[in-house]
Amino acid sequence: MLIKDWEYLEDKLSMGHMALFDIVFIVGMDDETFPDYRAVRNGGIEMTQEKNNLYVAFTRAKRFLYITWPQKRMMPWGNYRTRQISQFLKLFND
Repeated sequence: MLIKDWEYLEDKLSMGHMALFDIVFIVGMDDETFPDYRAVRNGGIEMTQEKNNLYVAFTRAKRFLYITWPQKRMMPWGNYRTRQISQFLKLFND
């Protein structure tokens, strides 16, 4: 897809950022994916930005919010690694 009108696209993306949806799916909420392993390693402002991104995703759901995470993930080099739930989700109680 070739995008010719960047201003139009920017307007649509910013409107999407403010939009609410009946159903929101957040997929891949495991440590090292969300928050990204680089943000965990660097800490500070990057971790704050990751939390802000999650907050935005959570607040877009009007009715239902579905969150998933894998038990195992295939790594780029071909082996599988066991995954842990995102440390951000551990902040929430039952």
